[in-house]
Amino acid sequence: MSLKWFGILQRTSSTRYHYQPLKEGDIRVLRLLPFHGTDDVTSDTEIQCEVIHVPLQDPADYEALSYVWGLPKILPVTESLWVALRHLRYKDQDRYLWVDQICINQEDTAEKSSQVGCMGEIYSKATCTVVWLGPKGPDAALLQDMYTELSQSLPDSERRGPGGVQMLDQKTLAAMMGDSNWDENNNKTVFKRRNILLQFLNLPWFTRAWVYQEVVTAPKVDVVWGTIVLPFDFVTGLVVSAYGIARGSDDRRWHRRIKSTTGFAPLRAMFHDRTAHRNGELDFLNVLWHARKHLSAGNDRDYVYAFLAVNKYTVKDRTHPSNTGLNNSLLLQDRILPDYDATVEHVYTHLALTAINTTRTLDIFQYIVPTKRVPGNYSLPSWVPNWADKHFVCGSPIFVPGVPWKTNASPILQSSDTTWTPSPTPSPLHVLPTSGFTLGRVETVLEHSFKHTYFASTLKNALRLDDLTTLINTHHHQQSPFSPSGTNQIPRSTILETILAAGSFTPGPSHSQTPYTTPHLLAAYDTERETIPPPGEDDAGEAARNWLRQAAEVAAGKRVFLLDTTDQMVGMGFSTLRVGDLVAFLFGCRAPVVLRMERGGGMYTVVGLCFVHGCMDGVEMEARWRGRVPERFLLV
Repeated sequence: MSLKWFGILQRTSSTRYHYQPLKEGDIRVLRLLPFHGTDDVTSDTEIQCEVIHVPLQDPADYEALSYVWGLPKILPVTESLWVALRHLRYKDQDRYLWVDQICINQEDTAEKSSQVGCMGEIYSKATCTVVWLGPKGPDAALLQDMYTELSQSLPDSERRGPGGVQMLDQKTLAAMMGDSNWDENNNKTVFKRRNILLQFLNLPWFTRAWVYQEVVTAPKVDVVWGTIVLPFDFVTGLVVSAYGIARGSDDRRWHRRIKSTTGFAPLRAMFHDRTAHRNGELDFLNVLWHARKHLSAGNDRDYVYAFLAVNKYTVKDRTHPSNTGLNNSLLLQDRILPDYDATVEHVYTHLALTAINTTRTLDIFQYIVPTKRVPGNYSLPSWVPNWADKHFVCGSPIFVPGVPWKTNASPILQSSDTTWTPSPTPSPLHVLPTSGFTLGRVETVLEHSFKHTYFASTLKNALRLDDLTTLINTHHHQQSPFSPSGTNQIPRSTILETILAAGSFTPGPSHSQTPYTTPHLLAAYDTERETIPPPGEDDAGEAARNWLRQAAEVAAGKRVFLLDTTDQMVGMGFSTLRVGDLVAFLFGCRAPVVLRMERGGGMYTVVGLCFVHGCMDGVEMEARWRGRVPERFLLV
């Protein structure tokens, strides 16, 4: 180790620290000196420390700090970091920390770009990642007590699940948290435990984009909340288990309160993804999608750069023959190099092009969703996802990232001997040439909206399936008025299957059938009551309805449409689609795409993927277009 700076951190100062350049392969580490004076670690007004340069390949022991940045001061120390370092000092020994705000020269974009590319390795090599949540709140000690009791309630052999995830005694936890609304209203301890869990999940740390990589890639993570120290795997296990208990409670209020916290969705993702990362099973683009929904970054480039370590620095060696099945997103990340001098538009467009060229597919279209137009939005081609735009107007994607594809509309369009050009033509418009076939044009968009199934009182209130069936068949009969009565009716089963999009919202093996037949689901829908039946009375029906609630959530923000085909196919797309839009199958895309012709003709914008009933089977599509010359579509 070589000493580079010794000094005192203060909240205000008239001097600025001048960074010495790093040698290639080096990082900076902060040596935090012990505090002096009273036994109170927070009592000193100044923090003594050293900044040293060490080689990343052999850095000796250090811990990595994960925290919320906060507002900057004159020195490269924010108020939140100042508070964290005061609390984290040891009384009688040095502590070595890697702290991004101090150890990276934030004003040197070249160094920042280089060091950001190493952050996954930095966190993976740390002896521990320390998550600083801030000074503890009232009743925070209840979490420590719960950890102590739950840690002792299971035998050692049962405390670790697959991938090292900490397992919890569900019965003990249910008794602690209560399994009914009555418990919360009549037991002060249950009330306090639930309340402190909600406070915990609303802390700002959980929404910061960088924290995902910091905890997912780290072998060991400790959560520090004031004086409380908890293993991160316990925290994630506690939250996910409490959520599962809440889903089975006598009403769904507690379940909804957990789900509505800012930290629940990110923490649940980290719970599952820590294991998936160790096994090299994460999909980079899926991670970006979930980050776009739930996390925030001060620099919009970091909606890409903050996740480059996914599936890296693990025991899975990509060069080993046993790991040939690891997904192509690994290659994609290797080809993305942080560059903070590049524009955000360049970063996002380069990522989309790299994804297309690396995977030889148009799977990137899965992440294109309509958003509101707001001032200052980036000007991107329609085929490039805007990872920083959270102004969603149509709910989730129809084919949900992270859920295995259950359809493959046309395998022939993805075959290896198909010729197509994914690279854009040399043009400032970023034109993407593609090829494929036109299925039809949108003839009718039905004025029928769907509610979120989890927040509607009943499934019937959310979907209004009978109203939709009547509406569809009225339009259908108007287009075929001379057909014999009853022969041109589109059945309820077809309509239900369409608004479920083949169960695309539900997890399960790729290309698997749904666990329930359509008649079974229709029967469960028709027999739904206004209130949940007591346990044992209609368990099978309620299980089917619970599945239907999850599967039908995909319909929120969507519209059902009819095509101008001779058999007038029915489909579902984003609510922004219009009459006259084109529905096409493109080479490399696993679902039909809604395209809108630009003025002047010859070029199209991407509206998004859609579901068309009866057209998601690749065998039928192959027969439809075999021997025909593909059409050319220029996307802008």
